[in-house]
Amino acid sequence: METVELKGRTALVTGAYGLLGAWLTKALLQAGVRVVTIRRDDVAQSTLALLGLVDQVDTVHGDIVADGLVERAIGEY
Repeated sequence: METVELKGRTALVTGAYGLLGAWLTKALLQAGVRVVTIRRDDVAQSTLALLGLVDQVDTVHGDIVADGLVERAIGEY
């Protein structure tokens, strides 16, 4: 089985402000991955904020089902 080197790559994580997405984001950041998130709502107590990771990710605001949002996120980051 081939190992993929993640360091220096960029990952788009949807749901990064929820429980599982935040832990995935933390693991990716620890592996040296640049993380871009899509955030629909401003939630006062998100798991990502509780882990202190909000300032370590790039966030695109909007709904993932909105036309062109994912393409814009990929194009910008």
